[in-house]
Amino acid sequence: MFFTFELSPFTLSLFNEEGMRNGTKSSLFSAFTPTKIDAVQGKNNFVVVDGGHLLHKVVWHRNMNFGNIVKSYLTYLQTYYVSNVAVVFDGYPSNVNGKSTKSAERIRRANLHSSHEIIFNEAICPEISQEQFLANERNKVRFIDLLKKFLQKENVTDRQAVEDADVLIVETAVSVKSQYDNIFVVGEDIDFLVLLTGLAPMKENLHFRKLGVILQVHYSAMGKQNFALLEKNRHLEEKIKVFFNSEATIDQVANAGETFLIHLYGGNPRTSACDLNHLRYTLFTQSATKARSTLARLPPTVDAARFHALRSYLQIWKWLGHEKNPLEWGCVPTRFGLSPPKMERDADPESLLKIIFCNCKKGCKNACDCRKAGLICSSLCTCSLGEACENVSDINLLEGSIEDEDDTPSPINNFIYEDIEDLNLQLDEEDKEKQTELEDFRPSPSKRQKL
Repeated sequence: MFFTFELSPFTLSLFNEEGMRNGTKSSLFSAFTPTKIDAVQGKNNFVVVDGGHLLHKVVWHRNMNFGNIVKSYLTYLQTYYVSNVAVVFDGYPSNVNGKSTKSAERIRRANLHSSHEIIFNEAICPEISQEQFLANERNKVRFIDLLKKFLQKENVTDRQAVEDADVLIVETAVSVKSQYDNIFVVGEDIDFLVLLTGLAPMKENLHFRKLGVILQVHYSAMGKQNFALLEKNRHLEEKIKVFFNSEATIDQVANAGETFLIHLYGGNPRTSACDLNHLRYTLFTQSATKARSTLARLPPTVDAARFHALRSYLQIWKWLGHEKNPLEWGCVPTRFGLSPPKMERDADPESLLKIIFCNCKKGCKNACDCRKAGLICSSLCTCSLGEACENVSDINLLEGSIEDEDDTPSPINNFIYEDIEDLNLQLDEEDKEKQTELEDFRPSPSKRQKL
Protein backbone atom coordinates (compact mmCIF):
# COMPACT_ATOMS: atom_id res chain seq x y z
CA MET A 1 0.00 0.00 0.00
CA PHE A 2 1.61 3.23 -1.22
CA PHE A 3 0.13 5.37 1.55
CA THR A 4 2.07 3.59 4.26
CA PHE A 5 4.94 5.64 2.78
CA GLU A 6 5.19 9.44 2.97
CA LEU A 7 5.71 9.68 -0.82
CA SER A 8 7.90 12.74 -0.27
CA PRO A 9 11.43 13.43 1.03
CA PHE A 10 9.99 14.52 4.39
CA THR A 11 6.64 14.57 6.19
CA LEU A 12 4.90 17.48 4.49
CA SER A 13 2.23 17.95 7.18
CA LEU A 14 4.92 18.34 9.86
CA PHE A 15 7.94 19.78 8.01
CA ASN A 16 8.72 22.23 5.25
CA GLU A 17 11.97 23.02 3.46
CA GLU A 18 13.29 24.99 6.45
CA GLY A 19 12.55 22.39 9.12
CA MET A 20 9.63 21.63 11.41
CA ARG A 21 6.47 23.60 10.77
CA ASN A 22 5.38 26.00 13.49
CA GLY A 23 1.76 25.61 14.53
CA THR A 24 -0.64 28.51 14.09
CA LYS A 25 -0.32 29.62 17.69
CA SER A 26 -2.59 32.62 17.23
CA SER A 27 -5.52 30.24 17.75
CA LEU A 28 -4.33 29.66 21.31
CA PHE A 29 -3.74 33.39 21.79
CA SER A 30 -7.32 34.13 20.73
CA ALA A 31 -8.65 31.59 23.25
CA PHE A 32 -7.89 34.04 26.06
CA THR A 33 -9.82 37.21 26.80
CA PRO A 34 -7.66 40.35 26.47
CA THR A 35 -7.55 42.70 29.45
CA LYS A 36 -7.07 46.46 29.15
CA ILE A 37 -4.07 47.80 31.03
CA ASP A 38 -6.33 50.28 32.87
CA ALA A 39 -8.43 47.40 34.17
CA VAL A 40 -5.49 45.77 35.94
CA GLN A 41 -5.78 46.77 39.58
CA GLY A 42 -2.77 47.35 41.82
CA LYS A 43 0.29 49.58 41.82
CA ASN A 44 2.87 47.15 43.16
CA ASN A 45 3.66 45.22 39.97
CA PHE A 46 6.53 43.02 38.81
CA VAL A 47 7.60 42.50 35.19
CA VAL A 48 9.57 39.55 33.80
CA VAL A 49 10.97 40.33 30.34
CA ASP A 50 12.11 37.72 27.83
CA GLY A 51 15.72 38.69 27.11
CA GLY A 52 15.56 37.35 23.55
CA HIS A 53 12.55 39.55 22.86
CA LEU A 54 14.30 42.55 24.45
CA LEU A 55 17.45 42.15 22.31
CA HIS A 56 15.42 42.77 19.14
CA LYS A 57 12.83 45.15 20.59
CA VAL A 58 15.28 48.00 21.19
CA VAL A 59 16.40 49.38 17.83
CA TRP A 60 20.07 50.17 17.29
CA HIS A 61 20.55 53.58 15.70
CA ARG A 62 23.36 54.36 13.30
CA ASN A 63 26.65 55.71 14.62
CA MET A 64 25.91 54.51 18.17
CA ASN A 65 28.75 52.68 19.89
CA PHE A 66 28.09 49.56 21.93
CA GLY A 67 28.30 51.50 25.18
CA ASN A 68 25.43 53.76 24.12
CA ILE A 69 23.51 50.82 22.68
CA VAL A 70 23.43 48.96 26.00
CA LYS A 71 22.43 52.20 27.74
CA SER A 72 19.46 52.46 25.37
CA TYR A 73 18.26 49.07 26.65
CA LEU A 74 18.36 50.37 30.21
CA THR A 75 16.46 53.51 29.15
CA TYR A 76 13.83 51.34 27.46
CA LEU A 77 13.29 49.24 30.60
CA GLN A 78 13.08 52.30 32.84
CA THR A 79 10.67 54.05 30.47
CA TYR A 80 8.19 51.23 29.95
CA TYR A 81 8.49 49.15 33.11
CA VAL A 82 9.76 51.69 35.68
CA SER A 83 11.05 49.41 38.47
CA ASN A 84 10.57 45.86 39.75
CA VAL A 85 11.72 44.28 36.50
CA ALA A 86 13.72 41.13 35.80
CA VAL A 87 15.29 40.23 32.45
CA VAL A 88 15.86 36.54 31.68
CA PHE A 89 18.19 35.53 28.84
CA ASP A 90 18.74 32.28 26.96
CA GLY A 91 21.98 30.45 27.69
CA TYR A 92 24.52 29.38 25.08
CA PRO A 93 26.80 26.78 26.69
CA SER A 94 29.69 25.70 24.51
CA ASN A 95 29.88 22.19 25.93
CA VAL A 96 26.48 20.96 24.71
CA ASN A 97 27.08 21.25 20.97
CA GLY A 98 25.99 17.95 19.47
CA LYS A 99 23.81 17.12 22.48
CA SER A 100 21.22 19.90 22.37
CA THR A 101 17.70 19.68 20.94
CA LYS A 102 17.95 23.43 20.24
CA SER A 103 20.47 22.98 17.45
CA ALA A 104 18.31 22.75 14.34
CA GLU A 105 16.22 25.88 14.92
CA ARG A 106 19.13 28.08 15.93
CA ILE A 107 21.10 27.07 12.86
CA ARG A 108 18.08 27.80 10.66
CA ARG A 109 17.67 31.27 12.18
CA ALA A 110 21.39 32.00 11.97
CA ASN A 111 21.40 31.18 8.25
CA LEU A 112 18.76 33.84 7.61
CA HIS A 113 21.09 36.66 8.73
CA SER A 114 24.57 35.18 9.00
CA SER A 115 27.59 37.30 9.90
CA HIS A 116 31.19 36.98 11.01
CA GLU A 117 32.34 36.96 14.60
CA ILE A 118 33.18 40.48 15.79
CA ILE A 119 35.46 41.41 18.68
CA PHE A 120 34.17 44.66 20.17
CA ASN A 121 34.16 46.90 23.23
CA GLU A 122 31.99 49.78 24.44
CA ALA A 123 33.72 52.36 22.23
CA ILE A 124 33.29 50.50 18.93
CA CYS A 125 30.35 51.16 16.58
CA PRO A 126 28.80 48.14 14.82
CA GLU A 127 29.37 48.13 11.06
CA ILE A 128 26.64 45.60 10.24
CA SER A 129 22.92 45.51 10.95
CA GLN A 130 21.50 44.57 14.32
CA GLU A 131 19.94 41.38 12.91
CA GLN A 132 23.17 40.25 11.29
CA PHE A 133 25.20 40.96 14.41
CA LEU A 134 22.84 39.05 16.73
CA ALA A 135 22.58 36.15 14.28
CA ASN A 136 26.14 35.17 15.14
CA GLU A 137 25.96 33.30 18.43
CA ARG A 138 29.37 34.39 19.70
CA ASN A 139 28.48 38.03 19.04
CA LYS A 140 25.21 37.58 20.91
CA VAL A 141 26.91 35.95 23.91
CA ARG A 142 29.42 38.82 24.23
CA PHE A 143 26.69 41.43 23.87
CA ILE A 144 24.51 39.76 26.53
CA ASP A 145 27.49 39.72 28.90
CA LEU A 146 28.04 43.44 28.30
CA LEU A 147 24.34 44.21 28.75
CA LYS A 148 24.15 42.21 31.98
CA LYS A 149 27.01 44.25 33.47
CA PHE A 150 25.12 47.49 32.78
CA LEU A 151 21.87 46.08 34.20
CA GLN A 152 23.61 44.92 37.37
CA LYS A 153 25.15 48.37 37.89
CA GLU A 154 21.63 49.83 37.86
CA ASN A 155 20.29 47.10 40.19
CA VAL A 156 18.11 45.54 37.48
CA THR A 157 17.59 41.84 38.16
CA ASP A 158 18.95 39.59 35.42
CA ARG A 159 18.97 35.82 35.12
CA GLN A 160 20.29 33.47 32.47
CA ALA A 161 19.13 29.94 31.73
CA VAL A 162 21.42 27.06 30.88
CA GLU A 163 19.82 26.96 27.43
CA ASP A 164 16.22 27.89 26.59
CA ALA A 165 14.87 30.55 28.97
CA ASP A 166 11.11 29.89 28.62
CA VAL A 167 10.75 27.74 31.73
CA LEU A 168 13.01 29.99 33.82
CA ILE A 169 10.95 33.04 32.80
CA VAL A 170 7.73 31.40 34.00
CA GLU A 171 9.39 30.08 37.17
CA THR A 172 10.65 33.61 37.92
CA ALA A 173 7.13 35.00 37.54
CA VAL A 174 5.53 32.29 39.69
CA SER A 175 8.17 32.64 42.42
CA VAL A 176 7.12 36.23 43.23
CA LYS A 177 3.36 35.87 42.77
CA SER A 178 2.61 36.43 46.47
CA GLN A 179 4.85 39.50 46.78
CA TYR A 180 3.19 41.76 44.19
CA ASP A 181 -0.27 42.81 43.11
CA ASN A 182 0.35 41.75 39.51
CA ILE A 183 3.06 39.90 37.62
CA PHE A 184 3.51 40.44 33.88
CA VAL A 185 5.46 38.16 31.54
CA VAL A 186 6.55 40.20 28.51
CA GLY A 187 7.54 38.53 25.24
CA GLU A 188 6.41 37.43 21.79
CA ASP A 189 6.46 33.64 22.14
CA ILE A 190 3.02 32.09 22.64
CA ASP A 191 4.82 29.21 24.39
CA PHE A 192 4.67 31.42 27.48
CA LEU A 193 0.88 31.03 27.44
CA VAL A 194 1.25 27.25 27.28
CA LEU A 195 3.72 27.23 30.17
CA LEU A 196 1.82 29.72 32.31
CA THR A 197 -1.40 27.77 31.81
CA GLY A 198 0.26 24.44 32.57
CA LEU A 199 2.74 25.37 35.29
CA ALA A 200 1.28 28.41 37.05
CA PRO A 201 -1.21 27.96 39.91
CA MET A 202 -4.76 29.28 39.74
CA LYS A 203 -3.72 32.84 40.49
CA GLU A 204 -5.45 35.79 38.85
CA ASN A 205 -2.51 38.18 39.18
CA LEU A 206 -0.43 36.44 36.48
CA HIS A 207 -0.57 38.11 33.06
CA PHE A 208 1.03 37.61 29.65
CA ARG A 209 1.80 40.80 27.73
CA LYS A 210 2.38 40.65 23.97
CA LEU A 211 2.40 43.64 21.60
CA GLY A 212 0.53 45.76 24.13
CA VAL A 213 -2.19 43.12 24.63
CA ILE A 214 -2.54 41.74 28.16
CA LEU A 215 -3.97 38.28 28.74
CA GLN A 216 -4.98 37.12 32.18
CA VAL A 217 -3.69 33.59 32.62
CA HIS A 218 -6.23 31.36 34.29
CA TYR A 219 -8.50 28.66 32.97
CA SER A 220 -11.77 30.58 33.17
CA ALA A 221 -10.35 33.09 30.67
CA MET A 222 -10.01 30.43 27.99
CA GLY A 223 -12.63 30.18 25.28
CA LYS A 224 -14.04 26.77 24.37
CA GLN A 225 -14.34 27.19 20.62
CA ASN A 226 -10.68 26.29 20.09
CA PHE A 227 -11.00 23.09 22.10
CA ALA A 228 -13.95 21.58 20.26
CA LEU A 229 -12.02 18.40 19.56
CA LEU A 230 -11.63 17.65 23.26
CA GLU A 231 -15.17 18.77 24.02
CA LYS A 232 -16.59 16.29 21.50
CA ASN A 233 -14.23 13.46 22.41
CA ARG A 234 -13.84 13.40 26.17
CA HIS A 235 -12.10 10.03 26.01
CA LEU A 236 -9.10 11.79 24.44
CA GLU A 237 -8.28 13.20 27.86
CA GLU A 238 -7.04 9.74 28.80
CA LYS A 239 -4.70 9.80 25.81
CA ILE A 240 -3.40 13.23 26.80
CA LYS A 241 -2.68 11.97 30.32
CA VAL A 242 -0.21 9.51 28.80
CA PHE A 243 2.05 12.45 27.92
CA PHE A 244 2.12 13.46 31.60
CA ASN A 245 2.98 9.98 32.81
CA SER A 246 6.70 9.89 33.56
CA GLU A 247 6.69 6.09 33.32
CA ALA A 248 4.92 5.89 29.95
CA THR A 249 6.51 3.57 27.40
CA ILE A 250 7.43 4.52 23.86
CA ASP A 251 4.58 2.38 22.49
CA GLN A 252 2.04 4.00 24.82
CA VAL A 253 3.10 7.50 23.78
CA ALA A 254 3.14 6.58 20.08
CA ASN A 255 -0.34 5.01 20.26
CA ALA A 256 -1.77 7.98 22.17
CA GLY A 257 -0.31 10.40 19.64
CA GLU A 258 -1.69 8.43 16.69
CA THR A 259 -5.18 8.30 18.23
CA PHE A 260 -5.16 12.06 18.75
CA LEU A 261 -4.04 12.71 15.16
CA ILE A 262 -6.71 10.39 13.75
CA HIS A 263 -9.38 12.43 15.54
CA LEU A 264 -7.71 15.66 14.45
CA TYR A 265 -8.03 14.64 10.79
CA GLY A 266 -11.64 13.52 11.18
CA GLY A 267 -11.10 9.77 11.43
CA ASN A 268 -12.52 7.30 13.91
CA PRO A 269 -9.93 5.00 15.51
CA ARG A 270 -12.71 2.77 16.85
CA THR A 271 -13.62 1.50 13.40
CA SER A 272 -11.92 -1.62 12.13
CA ALA A 273 -8.64 -1.29 10.23
CA CYS A 274 -8.42 2.44 10.92
CA ASP A 275 -4.95 3.80 11.46
CA LEU A 276 -3.23 6.86 10.03
CA ASN A 277 -2.08 4.96 6.95
CA HIS A 278 -5.63 3.88 6.07
CA LEU A 279 -6.89 7.38 6.83
CA ARG A 280 -4.29 8.84 4.46
CA TYR A 281 -5.61 6.63 1.67
CA THR A 282 -9.25 7.45 2.47
CA LEU A 283 -8.64 11.20 2.50
CA PHE A 284 -6.63 11.01 -0.71
CA THR A 285 -9.40 9.16 -2.58
CA GLN A 286 -11.90 11.78 -1.37
CA SER A 287 -9.75 14.54 -2.88
CA ALA A 288 -8.84 12.66 -6.07
CA THR A 289 -11.40 14.62 -8.10
CA LYS A 290 -9.73 17.92 -7.30
CA ALA A 291 -7.44 19.62 -9.79
CA ARG A 292 -4.48 19.22 -7.48
CA SER A 293 -3.71 16.55 -4.94
CA THR A 294 -1.60 18.07 -2.17
CA LEU A 295 0.15 15.52 0.00
CA ALA A 296 0.75 18.15 2.68
CA ARG A 297 -2.98 18.07 3.50
CA LEU A 298 -2.83 14.38 4.36
CA PRO A 299 -2.01 13.18 7.88
CA PRO A 300 1.48 11.80 8.52
CA THR A 301 2.12 8.08 8.24
CA VAL A 302 2.13 5.90 11.35
CA ASP A 303 5.93 5.93 11.15
CA ALA A 304 6.26 9.74 11.03
CA ALA A 305 3.51 10.29 13.63
CA ARG A 306 5.37 8.03 16.05
CA PHE A 307 8.44 10.27 15.99
CA HIS A 308 6.29 13.37 16.40
CA ALA A 309 4.55 11.95 19.47
CA LEU A 310 7.90 11.05 21.03
CA ARG A 311 9.23 14.57 20.42
CA SER A 312 6.12 16.06 22.02
CA TYR A 313 6.55 13.85 25.09
CA LEU A 314 10.21 14.88 25.31
CA GLN A 315 9.33 18.59 25.17
CA ILE A 316 6.60 18.31 27.80
CA TRP A 317 8.94 16.69 30.31
CA LYS A 318 11.66 19.19 29.56
CA TRP A 319 9.19 21.94 30.45
CA LEU A 320 8.23 20.05 33.61
CA GLY A 321 11.87 19.99 34.66
CA HIS A 322 12.49 16.26 34.27
CA GLU A 323 14.47 15.82 31.08
CA LYS A 324 14.36 12.50 29.28
CA ASN A 325 17.11 11.08 27.10
CA PRO A 326 16.43 12.78 23.72
CA LEU A 327 18.03 9.89 21.84
CA GLU A 328 15.24 7.64 23.15
CA TRP A 329 12.47 10.10 22.39
CA GLY A 330 12.53 11.13 18.76
CA CYS A 331 15.90 12.84 18.20
CA VAL A 332 18.95 11.68 16.28
CA PRO A 333 22.55 12.92 16.68
CA THR A 334 24.22 14.84 13.87
CA ARG A 335 27.48 16.75 13.83
CA PHE A 336 25.45 19.93 14.27
CA GLY A 337 23.47 18.77 17.30
CA LEU A 338 20.32 16.74 17.84
CA SER A 339 17.77 16.92 15.04
CA PRO A 340 14.23 15.55 14.69
CA PRO A 341 14.12 12.58 12.28
CA LYS A 342 11.38 12.84 9.70
CA MET A 343 10.68 9.13 9.44
CA GLU A 344 12.35 5.75 9.69
CA ARG A 345 10.96 4.05 6.60
CA ASP A 346 11.97 4.90 3.05
CA ALA A 347 10.05 7.79 1.56
CA ASP A 348 8.70 5.68 -1.31
CA PRO A 349 8.32 1.99 -2.18
CA GLU A 350 10.78 0.65 -4.70
CA SER A 351 7.95 -0.31 -7.05
CA LEU A 352 6.87 3.34 -7.26
CA LEU A 353 10.39 4.61 -7.82
CA LYS A 354 10.62 2.36 -10.86
CA ILE A 355 7.79 4.20 -12.61
CA ILE A 356 8.73 7.75 -11.59
CA PHE A 357 11.83 9.21 -13.15
CA CYS A 358 12.84 12.20 -15.23
CA ASN A 359 14.95 12.93 -18.28
CA CYS A 360 15.60 16.61 -17.64
CA LYS A 361 18.26 18.14 -19.89
CA LYS A 362 18.70 21.61 -18.37
CA GLY A 363 18.59 21.01 -14.65
CA CYS A 364 15.82 19.48 -12.57
CA LYS A 365 13.70 22.51 -11.75
CA ASN A 366 9.93 22.97 -11.36
CA ALA A 367 9.11 20.98 -14.49
CA CYS A 368 10.99 17.92 -13.22
CA ASP A 369 8.64 14.94 -12.79
CA CYS A 370 10.53 13.77 -9.70
CA ARG A 371 10.25 17.20 -8.10
CA LYS A 372 6.52 17.36 -8.91
CA ALA A 373 6.10 14.05 -7.12
CA GLY A 374 7.98 15.34 -4.10
CA LEU A 375 10.92 13.01 -4.77
CA ILE A 376 14.63 13.48 -5.22
CA CYS A 377 16.14 12.16 -8.43
CA SER A 378 17.30 8.55 -8.44
CA SER A 379 19.67 6.42 -10.50
CA LEU A 380 16.76 5.64 -12.86
CA CYS A 381 16.62 9.26 -14.02
CA THR A 382 18.29 10.06 -17.33
CA CYS A 383 19.46 13.37 -15.91
CA SER A 384 22.14 11.05 -14.49
CA LEU A 385 22.37 13.08 -11.28
CA GLY A 386 24.99 15.23 -12.97
CA GLU A 387 25.96 18.79 -12.19
CA ALA A 388 22.86 20.07 -14.00
CA CYS A 389 20.54 18.23 -11.60
CA GLU A 390 19.21 20.53 -8.88
CA ASN A 391 17.10 17.88 -7.19
CA VAL A 392 19.72 15.81 -5.37
CA SER A 393 19.78 17.54 -1.99
CA ASP A 394 19.96 15.36 1.08
CA ILE A 395 16.66 14.54 2.76
CA ASN A 396 17.90 16.44 5.78
CA LEU A 397 17.49 19.83 4.14
CA LEU A 398 18.50 21.60 7.31
CA GLU A 399 22.02 20.21 7.37
CA GLY A 400 22.52 21.03 3.71
CA SER A 401 22.14 24.74 4.41
CA ILE A 402 24.60 24.90 7.30
CA GLU A 403 27.85 26.76 6.82
CA ASP A 404 29.20 27.14 10.36
CA GLU A 405 29.62 23.91 12.28
CA ASP A 406 30.12 25.75 15.56
CA ASP A 407 26.73 27.48 15.55
CA THR A 408 24.52 26.18 18.30
CA PRO A 409 20.79 26.59 17.64
CA SER A 410 17.14 27.16 19.52
CA PRO A 411 14.52 24.68 20.45
CA ILE A 412 12.48 23.11 17.79
CA ASN A 413 8.87 23.91 18.43
CA ASN A 414 6.93 20.70 18.82
CA PHE A 415 3.27 21.30 18.17
CA ILE A 416 -0.10 19.71 17.74
CA TYR A 417 -2.48 21.81 15.67
CA GLU A 418 -5.54 22.71 17.73
CA ASP A 419 -7.61 22.57 14.57
CA ILE A 420 -6.64 20.99 11.27
CA GLU A 421 -7.87 24.20 9.65
CA ASP A 422 -4.73 25.86 11.03
CA LEU A 423 -2.61 23.66 8.79
CA ASN A 424 -4.93 24.17 5.83
CA LEU A 425 -4.70 27.95 6.22
CA GLN A 426 -0.92 27.72 6.20
CA LEU A 427 -0.97 25.54 3.11
CA ASP A 428 -3.39 27.89 1.33
CA GLU A 429 -0.93 30.74 1.87
CA GLU A 430 1.95 28.61 0.66
CA ASP A 431 -0.02 27.62 -2.42
CA LYS A 432 -0.61 31.28 -3.24
CA GLU A 433 3.09 32.06 -2.95
CA LYS A 434 4.07 29.01 -5.02
CA GLN A 435 6.40 27.83 -2.27
CA THR A 436 5.18 24.37 -1.37
CA GLU A 437 2.53 23.70 -3.96
CA LEU A 438 2.71 20.11 -5.14
CA GLU A 439 1.27 18.94 -8.41
CA ASP A 440 -0.50 15.59 -8.80
CA PHE A 441 2.18 13.05 -7.97
CA ARG A 442 1.24 10.75 -10.83
CA PRO A 443 3.89 10.91 -13.57
CA SER A 444 2.79 11.88 -17.04
CA PRO A 445 2.14 8.95 -19.40
CA SER A 446 5.23 9.75 -21.45
CA LYS A 447 7.41 9.30 -18.37
CA ARG A 448 6.01 5.94 -17.28
CA GLN A 449 8.13 2.91 -17.72
CA LYS A 450 6.55 0.58 -20.18
CA LEU A 451 5.91 -2.79 -18.60
